[in-house]
Amino acid sequence: MKILSKLISFIFHPIFVPTYAILFLVWSNPYEFGQFGSYDSFFILQTAILYSILYPLFVVVLLRLLDFIDNYEMRDRKNRILVFIPTSFFFWWTFIVYLKSDYSEVLSDVMLGATISISIALVITSVFSKISLHTIGMGGLFAIALFSVNIAVKDVTVFLFAAIFIAGLVGTCRMYLKAHNLQEVYNGYLVGFLSMFFAFLI
Repeated sequence: MKILSKLISFIFHPIFVPTYAILFLVWSNPYEFGQFGSYDSFFILQTAILYSILYPLFVVVLLRLLDFIDNYEMRDRKNRILVFIPTSFFFWWTFIVYLKSDYSEVLSDVMLGATISISIALVITSVFSKISLHTIGMGGLFAIALFSVNIAVKDVTVFLFAAIFIAGLVGTCRMYLKAHNLQEVYNGYLVGFLSMFFAFLI
C-alpha cells in the first residue's frame, strides 16, 4: 500500500498538474487549440512541459547537488521554500508566454492560477506551517475540469468525476504516507480551487 501511495503521489505530483490540465483542455476542444499533432497543439504542450516541468526540475536537481536542499521529498519547510521560489517564477514565465501568444486566454488562466496557488503556498509555508502541494494541484485540477464544461466540445463528464475521485485519492495517499495532516490537505484543496477560480474569474 505504501508503494502504491508513493506511485500515485508521483504520478499526480503538483509539478505535472498544469501540463495535465493543458493536455486535457487541448483534447477537450481541438477547434480552439488545434488537433493533436498540429503545430498549435505541439507548441502549447511543448511550452507547458519545458517551462513548467523541465526547467523547475532542473533547478531542484541543481539545488540538491549544491546541498541547498537535503532531499527531493522536501518535508522540511526550508527546503520547500527554496523550491517554491524558482517554481513560482517558471510558472509565471509560462503564464507570460501563453498570454503573449495568440491562443485562448484559458491557457494563461491555468498558469496564472498555478502561479497564484504556489505563491500562496510559499507565504503559508514561510509564515505559518506546511500545506499540501499535492492537494493544491488537485483542487486546481478540479476547478479546471469544472470550468471546461463551458468551453469543451467533447463530453467531459467522465473527466469531471475522475478529477473528484483522483483528488480524494491523492489526499488520502498523502495522509497515509504521513506527509501531511488533515488540515494541511483540506487547506490545499481550498487554496488550489480558489486560486484557479480567481484566475478564470479575472
